[in-house]
Amino acid sequence: MADPQSLYEQAAQFFDAGDFTAALELSREGLFVDEDHPHLHLVFAMSCAELGEHADAIESFEEASTRVVLPPICQLTLAELYVRTKCPETARAILEFLAEPGRCPANLLSRVAQAFGLLGDDEAALGVCKRLIELRPDFHPAYFGAAYYLTQLERPVVEILPFVQRAFDLKPEQLSYRVSLALMQANLGRIDEASATVRSVCPGAIGCAGCIRRLLPAIEKLNDNELTAAWWTRALALEQGAASGSASRDENKEIEGDA
Repeated sequence: MADPQSLYEQAAQFFDAGDFTAALELSREGLFVDEDHPHLHLVFAMSCAELGEHADAIESFEEASTRVVLPPICQLTLAELYVRTKCPETARAILEFLAEPGRCPANLLSRVAQAFGLLGDDEAALGVCKRLIELRPDFHPAYFGAAYYLTQLERPVVEILPFVQRAFDLKPEQLSYRVSLALMQANLGRIDEASATVRSVCPGAIGCAGCIRRLLPAIEKLNDNELTAAWWTRALALEQGAASGSASRDENKEIEGDA
């Protein structure tokens, strides 16, 4: 008979290597031998979560939690599963625990914030982003995450702008940071700043006609006719595509109605 501990160690190695199917099969084999082995339950649960087997993952996490304290990564994964399976209060309880200082490694806090966001608790998500900024002041996604949740909370642009600016300063090659910063600068009437920010952006990389139109004054300020024409062309193409898609949907509705 196979040794459960040996099966656990092999399963854990497969999981760490990204072979979740092999990890699941080995951990399942181990649980047939020893159904009370908590760490086999954890590897099985984590593998199920990775493979989209949510119900089995939750059951195995809950079984393991009666025997050992779940590591933060397992607690977080379980909370995310509860979010997906419409158990918001249980998910919230775990997330609030993990959000307390010292409960969760910094590298997992982005996921904690995202899970709060999925629950619609933008204030809590913002708080986690701000704490992550304190722990990792050079981690640009934390600043952009804070800006996102401030936007969701309908805070004024002047309050949001410093977070976008810092994200951009840390990673200026990130298109979403550059465009967001330019849009905010334009919204505040800082057209010269917006022009400098957006100068190097290819309009073809932007998929929002409204964003392009809001940035056109900044583009026109550059006095580059060819560049301005390219931005206008992109805006019109996006608008025509949207109109065409809307017309097709309306036509399909009419056909379905006739049928």
